[in-house]
Amino acid sequence: MKYQHVVVRHTGGPEVLQIAEDDLPAPISRQVLVKILAADVGFSDVNIRRGRYPGGPRPPFTPGYGEGGAQRRDRRSLRLL
Repeated sequence: MKYQHVVVRHTGGPEVLQIAEDDLPAPISRQVLVKILAADVGFSDVNIRRGRYPGGPRPPFTPGYGEGGAQRRDRRSLRLL
């Protein structure tokens, strides 16, 4: 299964944002799979992308750390997060 995400490969303006497609890793013991329905990108993410956020992640990284999604426990149950 594949998934798409935004990736910042080097610092800069909005033009450095790229959409990447990767293989979705299978959850391991004590992990769950969450389908992200929405993710925010705040001002701190903009500063990280610009390279102006001390201690922020170094490229490459995917911005947006606040998410809302749904956890699928099995084929019948779904829990919104």
